[in-house]
Amino acid sequence: MVGAMRTLAPMYVRCVVVVCALSFWVGGCTVSFTHDGPGSDARPDVSELPDVLMTHDGADDSAVIPDAGADAAPILDAAPDAGCGPGAKPCGSSCVSLSDPATGCAAATCEPCDFTHGAALCIAGACALGTCENLWGNCDLDAATGCETDLTSTLDHCGACGDPCSLPHATMSCQASVCQFQGCDTDYRDCDGNLQSNGCETNTGYDNQNCGSCGTVCAPGFNCNNTACRCVTDADCNTGGGGTCDSFYKLCLCPTSFCYGPCQTDGTGCL
Repeated sequence: MVGAMRTLAPMYVRCVVVVCALSFWVGGCTVSFTHDGPGSDARPDVSELPDVLMTHDGADDSAVIPDAGADAAPILDAAPDAGCGPGAKPCGSSCVSLSDPATGCAAATCEPCDFTHGAALCIAGACALGTCENLWGNCDLDAATGCETDLTSTLDHCGACGDPCSLPHATMSCQASVCQFQGCDTDYRDCDGNLQSNGCETNTGYDNQNCGSCGTVCAPGFNCNNTACRCVTDADCNTGGGGTCDSFYKLCLCPTSFCYGPCQTDGTGCL
């Protein structure tokens, strides 16, 4: 048809088999229609017609079929856009907040934020470690490992991060978040009774005032060595009754007994 299409009163059509002057194919069936010419008020019975709408220009009864191109896309088949508002994103069939760590903090994921023994937060669009569970701590200061430290039994972080169970020359343990003293290291003793301040401060292996045990004092001329008071010369052992200083062990021989000090005045045993 030449020239712009004129929009006139619509005419209704239906799929019927009739003898008429004009027919054509629409949607797989022959469509025929008639009208009574200009000025006629005749209308078909619309109760028997399908919902098909055609137009004509009134001049030559030529039917105009709507354009089936992009401008006439099947709107009924297109799902409406269920976009979420500002600060939200779609996760599954719901819109969720971008600040909810349970569905991730960024727009690109719905994976939850997850930290070992710790609560998650959203900060600047990213998952962040919040508070730790009770008796757990982020002692390595690395959010990627979460709250990794058990504060009830970790020797270096007992009860709190950075609170070690440590005393000089002592064996310690952490039990129920409390430091417990287990014992002194070999040859060390708590001779001043101030364990919590300086631990096992005395090396009884080489202390002339605490040789082998707290309070054991070596006699004049003797030196504490490997927990024993050892002589240097025979004179250190002889108090008037004899006795010699053994050259190998550096112990007094009085006369057949080894002594960690001088011999008795009669030389028969240890003083």
